[in-house]
Amino acid sequence: MLSNPLTPVARFLSWLEIDHAVAYSILEKLWKLVAGITTIFLISIYISPEIQGYYFTFMSILALQALLELGFSVVVVPFASHEWINLSWDGKGPITGEKKSLSRLISLGRLLFKWYLIGGTLFVLTVFSIGYWFFSQDHNLEVVWQGPWFFAVLMTGFQFLVIPFYAMLEGCHQIKNSYLFQLLKTFFSPLLLWLVMILGGDLWMIVAMLTTRLILDLVLIFGRCRNFFWTFIQTTPTTHIHWKSEIWPMQWKISLGAIAGYFMFSIYTPIMFHYHGAATAGQFGMTWQMVEILSALVSAWILPKVPRYSALIAQKKYVELDRHFFRNSTIAVSMAFLGAIAGGVFIYGLNVFEFQLAERLLSPLPTFLLLAAVTLIQIPNCISNYLYSHKQNPLVWLHVGFGFLNGLLVWLLGSNFGPLGASASYLATVALVLLPGEIIIFNKCRREWHL
Repeated sequence: MLSNPLTPVARFLSWLEIDHAVAYSILEKLWKLVAGITTIFLISIYISPEIQGYYFTFMSILALQALLELGFSVVVVPFASHEWINLSWDGKGPITGEKKSLSRLISLGRLLFKWYLIGGTLFVLTVFSIGYWFFSQDHNLEVVWQGPWFFAVLMTGFQFLVIPFYAMLEGCHQIKNSYLFQLLKTFFSPLLLWLVMILGGDLWMIVAMLTTRLILDLVLIFGRCRNFFWTFIQTTPTTHIHWKSEIWPMQWKISLGAIAGYFMFSIYTPIMFHYHGAATAGQFGMTWQMVEILSALVSAWILPKVPRYSALIAQKKYVELDRHFFRNSTIAVSMAFLGAIAGGVFIYGLNVFEFQLAERLLSPLPTFLLLAAVTLIQIPNCISNYLYSHKQNPLVWLHVGFGFLNGLLVWLLGSNFGPLGASASYLATVALVLLPGEIIIFNKCRREWHL
């Protein structure tokens, strides 16, 4: 716990299921909230509506990395967690423990690192080309985007290479280290973004932000956790993880979900950019950033608990598993609801009092629809992590169907009715497809798996 468990504050934190990892995660998300609002404010002052549109569309296209990642970083966490039951790390030397589990963990890690090396190379080549073609369709000669786009893709490609390091840390219950550096990245990267923005760097602010994140990633890998990762180099595995028979049966499902996820969460701004121009894309992108901040804040109660869920499943402690799950999920959804109300009041107030910032955001109605959707989607988010912790993914076809249906509706309604059509599409597919579908599958799997 964070302090003496006998103190009232510590008891309250314990009741909220807040340990060190959750605390780091919450601080990260809270700072994202502050930094996000600050970024929104500074963007409205220092850059034009057109640059704002390019900024958020850059970020949406860079999110294509999920298509090349193919869900490997998600699927590896429960696999590593199951092996870690017999292993330990004192924070100084190499990983120690049962020989077979260590060997399988090393094999898993090496496979993961190779996968991301290939994927990172493909990412730089393909996403740079796609983005160059896409932005070339806009003939706004006042926006210089070519150089920033090249270096933004390059820095994102390097960051792609460090994803497996964080996945292994989280799977091996080194949540504290992982979330500490996530917090540091979240704190320092906006500072560089703001500095470059204020100095008139326009789209180069994205490159500054990504470079800062990469530097801190390298400090984690080659500094604080170097002995942890050195184990993967110096130890030769004798027992191997078989990707095709063990990992792929779950990964292909998550990879399809990751592809569908792009159409769930990242397709909006490019569609607005293509059909309604950079300024409208900037409004949608800025509002969507606020929605994502809320969702990320809520995830602080969800993601750090996945290794614990996996360990309880491995020990067949299903009653304790469900107790933790329902408690964490109730807290997460409640926080989302309160955050959505606060966000709605904020947007409404900006428009009522005619603040200039309101011109850079969506109008209240589409914003309210997005906030309602992000509140509802926290329930499926909780269920998904619970089911993934069993090293199974029965949600794949639901997610694929939801993703492509959402993408289709956003394209059809968003191209014709703008942000209101896109927002309504998102809320409708979450409320009528994703939410009831996941609840049905969740109840069915619990009955079958916990006999």
